Amino acid sequence: LEESQERSTSGNGTSNECRIYTNKELMKLLGVESRYLKNLRDNGYLSYSRHGDKFWYTQNDVDTFLQRFKYEAFACGGGAIC
Repeated sequence: LEESQERSTSGNGTSNECRIYTNKELMKLLGVESRYLKNLRDNGYLSYSRHGDKFWYTQNDVDTFLQRFKYEAFACGGGAIC
């Protein structure tokens, strides 16, 4: 897996393949605890792969989750105080 991740980045820093995160990496990336990730998995909000007691998340899994809960910015127009 680590070899795959190393190969996935070409010399110019762009990814040729999908990034894969471990549970620990994703917790650090999102700034959440393992219990929160478990709740996201259990409730079907975050897709994952599992092998034994190890969980793996693709970049697509993370992107889909973030898009699902994305809220668009809003602003008042015309200089009005909101």
